[in-house]
Amino acid sequence: MSFSVSTKLQIIICLVFVFSLKIFAQKEVEKFGNVSLEELKMRVYDKDTLAEAVVLFDKGESEIKYVEEKGFVLIYKRHTRIKILKKEGLEQANFEIPLYARRKNVDEGISKLKAQTYNLEDGKIVISKLSKDDVFKEDVSKYLIVQKFALPSVKVGSVIEVAYTIKSEFFYIRPWYFQSTIPVQYSEYTVKIPEYFGFKWYYKKYPSLIETKLKPKSAKLPVGEVYFINVNKFTFTNAEAFRGEDYITTIKDYIAKIEFEFLWVKYPGEALKSYTGTWEEINNTLLERSDFGKGLDNYKLFEEENIFLPGAPPTEQLNACYNFIRGKVKWNGYNEMYAATTIKDAYRKAEGNTAEINLLLVNLLRSKGFDAYPVLLSTRSNGKINTLYPKINSFDCVIALAKLNGKNILLDASHAFLKAGELPYEYLNGQGLIVQKDSAGWIDLKNDEGFKENTTILMKVKKSEVCADVRKQYLGLSARRKRIEIAQEGKEKYIDDFKNSTDWEINDFLISNEDDVQKPLIEKFTGCNEFDNESQLVYFSPVIFYKYIENPFKEETRNYPVDFGAPVNSRFIMNFILPEGFGVDELPESVTYTMAEQAARFSYRCIAQNGMIQIMFFIKINNSIFQP
Repeated sequence: MSFSVSTKLQIIICLVFVFSLKIFAQKEVEKFGNVSLEELKMRVYDKDTLAEAVVLFDKGESEIKYVEEKGFVLIYKRHTRIKILKKEGLEQANFEIPLYARRKNVDEGISKLKAQTYNLEDGKIVISKLSKDDVFKEDVSKYLIVQKFALPSVKVGSVIEVAYTIKSEFFYIRPWYFQSTIPVQYSEYTVKIPEYFGFKWYYKKYPSLIETKLKPKSAKLPVGEVYFINVNKFTFTNAEAFRGEDYITTIKDYIAKIEFEFLWVKYPGEALKSYTGTWEEINNTLLERSDFGKGLDNYKLFEEENIFLPGAPPTEQLNACYNFIRGKVKWNGYNEMYAATTIKDAYRKAEGNTAEINLLLVNLLRSKGFDAYPVLLSTRSNGKINTLYPKINSFDCVIALAKLNGKNILLDASHAFLKAGELPYEYLNGQGLIVQKDSAGWIDLKNDEGFKENTTILMKVKKSEVCADVRKQYLGLSARRKRIEIAQEGKEKYIDDFKNSTDWEINDFLISNEDDVQKPLIEKFTGCNEFDNESQLVYFSPVIFYKYIENPFKEETRNYPVDFGAPVNSRFIMNFILPEGFGVDELPESVTYTMAEQAARFSYRCIAQNGMIQIMFFIKINNSIFQP
């Protein structure tokens, strides 16, 4: 078979036309409101039949644009469409949009918000629009507002669609997440940056993630100056759903994403103004900020305070400073990396955020002669810090560091039920940045004592029931977790909830040291359970009132690191007094398992002697993180 030149040309023209028609049709479908019957009739996503919902497309754009009377502002646009496939997917209809406000008269605002639900009823598409009355704002902190709404009339089979624009005077290009907890068919993020601004971006390479540098565009300032706009587009197709596993930090640490950092700005005729580029530059910027470093040497605040006796040992002095701030300034519930007002005002009001309280602690420690510094960190829910890529907005919290007898002691005076040298579990997340005059430094965020608990049980038979005298001892993070639970619920409700959670009859429940962080928290109670005393054999589980009954790692493969956050040390001892006339037929074999380099160890021992069976085992996990 052969073709003439004209025939070939016709074929090429035809192919180009078909390709162009396909692109045009796709763009038409992605217009707001152009939901297709095919999308509404979809009952299952063929690439993931377990999916409870699927993102049909998610498109975003960030553009730094010149606006009259405002100058350059950042315009962020997002348009997404989602198909609901199962009941579990209904939560996808709940949206939260963070908005930042960090200076007076400078903030972010949403405009052009459109949100609709599409349902197929009797063969017709029925549209339910979001009402303005269903949109509300919640103040998360002085610097962060969250705008929330839920789309109406959402049910299994619905398609939901949301589009909005955010105008911001902060040059903070939002990160873009190509993956979600549900599969994403198509994700696209376009960034338009004028030549006057310098940014860098980070992303992990995936076969489906494509970066395309488009042809620069030109624009003109009111004075007639022409400038170029660099355009980069990032696309990701058929992203798998992220299905979380136990013992991970946050989804943001593991899913496909791209993040941006603002480096510099240079307007025509002006000198280059640098923002952040290295950790040293970030460190120096923080020291010059009025809401951070400038307030660290205000020693006059504490001149009239009689905090400790002169001549007391340094450890006592440090504890006195720590306990003084804890008792003087109440935490307002906000984790922040900057003071909302000044630390002086927070001290006078006796209330402040995490930054204000811990910057006050650094100030007090320095006034008493201690070598103390603030430490920036990122909480577990905020994500891990990548020390290779300097980004000031990676952090979300501040703690204090004191040097004593050659040791670094990490301190958080804001959260309850902590003693000096302990951090909340939420803060145990990699490394923190030490902010100091000479140069920035790093420190591991860890507690000397992690999760620790001991359970001892004396079990015996009384007529037709078996009874157990139980004593549980909690230390370190285990004690803090229990104290928080008891404080939030109240002791009576806590005990009632425990009684209702077991089929044993619980009596004489006592709790000791629930407010004294210097001592272990103790629980004591008696539990009884009936059995058939006419039977020749009696079966019961000897491991009772113990949380590690099941292995949390049930899958054959693990995709993400196992992150305990801190070491785990758990010990269980049960002594069972055999009733008269009973003997032991067979005992389980004693075993010990140890991982390489003593990373973790499990030991189980079961012995019978002098009319008693003793079962003893312990789990000791020395490493906080294990790779998949």
